[in-house]
Amino acid sequence: QLTKTGDIYNRTLGALAAATYTYRWHANDTSGNRNSSATLNFTIDKAVAAMFLTFSPSSTVTYNASTTTNCSANNAQSTPALTRNLASVSIPDTGILAAGSYDYACTAAATQNYTSASTTGTLTVNRGTTGLNITLTPASAFTYGSSANASCTANNSEANATLFRNNASITNPNATLLAAATYNYTCNTTQTENYTAASTSTLLTISKAATNTSLLLNGSAANLTVTYGTTTNATATGTNLTVTLYRNGTNVTNPDVGILSGGLYNYTASIAGNENFTSNSTTFFLNVTQAANSINLTINGLTNTNATVALGTQSNVTVNATSGNITLTRNGVTATNPDLANLTAGTYEYIASTTGNGSYASASTTYRLYIKPTLTNDFNGTDLTTVNDTTNITNYTLIAGTSNITWALANLSNDTNLSQHITLNPSNVSVNSTAL
Repeated sequence: QLTKTGDIYNRTLGALAAATYTYRWHANDTSGNRNSSATLNFTIDKAVAAMFLTFSPSSTVTYNASTTTNCSANNAQSTPALTRNLASVSIPDTGILAAGSYDYACTAAATQNYTSASTTGTLTVNRGTTGLNITLTPASAFTYGSSANASCTANNSEANATLFRNNASITNPNATLLAAATYNYTCNTTQTENYTAASTSTLLTISKAATNTSLLLNGSAANLTVTYGTTTNATATGTNLTVTLYRNGTNVTNPDVGILSGGLYNYTASIAGNENFTSNSTTFFLNVTQAANSINLTINGLTNTNATVALGTQSNVTVNATSGNITLTRNGVTATNPDLANLTAGTYEYIASTTGNGSYASASTTYRLYIKPTLTNDFNGTDLTTVNDTTNITNYTLIAGTSNITWALANLSNDTNLSQHITLNPSNVSVNSTAL
């Protein structure tokens, strides 16, 4: 399959055998031009074969045990061959061998796609040994509260089995109520005429009995989110042993009832456990979110609204909030709270904010104070407030109140582009067109 990515063409080939291959690229364009690349080569190397030699039941066995020796490869193309002490044997090689040491070799010749490979191993057949068996009831692992029963038997009548628990001799069989722990049981027998000495061990694990804990936050076994000011109740219960309630790692009364400040609280119901009972804990999180913070900005007696005063009137801007550190700015500059000032004509943006705290959220609010200018009659005796938006004003000089002149022009109180309505002589007239 030929594919293209940008200006790059790719050809995907199927699985090829190990060998060296030659290839060329051919291309033609829409005008019928054709070209070919030089002959190129690529080589697919042989894969590395691996051989596996396994002994069952083990590489070391006791006489009279049947053994199975198997030889296999990591691929289907290699042909395994098995030898025992240099003599070819079948795969698998199964049977009862005389006591001794046997050298096995598992090999495979190279194929077209895989290398040759080999591996070796030794099977040791020992003389007959005594077999010992330790039986534990009710099981080799159980929960505290039941009696442990242990016994040891041998595979021949000559053996005299002796039983030990944690290196201390005990009766055989033995029944004892034990504490929760791990115990080592060992069975020994001395050498007799026809069998070797033997020893075997096993572990008995008595687990601690389980405990359980339950944790309720406002009656529910789940994480809880409330708003500051809400009463919360954390209650812990448990089984078998005493349960302790912790809040953020500190022991608290159970139940823990009250109004907590804003924040995230880790409640854990815990049982410490002891020699025979497990520890147990249940954890949920109480999230006390911040309550809304009320912030009020008052400008000359008007709360949370824009205000307009005449030039010469003292401004009085005050901020109050439910909680937190209050900051007041006037046109981006920090102001005192309250802000008392005699301001020039213009527009002043007041921003009041509070940082809040753990229990109350931060908040801010913005309002504007407009200081109206005082203008004089200077348009050749014409009152500026009577000039409308069709008057062509030329060759007049504004004597006072050059800022926010649009307050004085009829029909232009919200217009910041005076040039759309009046003609100004740049050499004689000075106008600030910023609207209130």
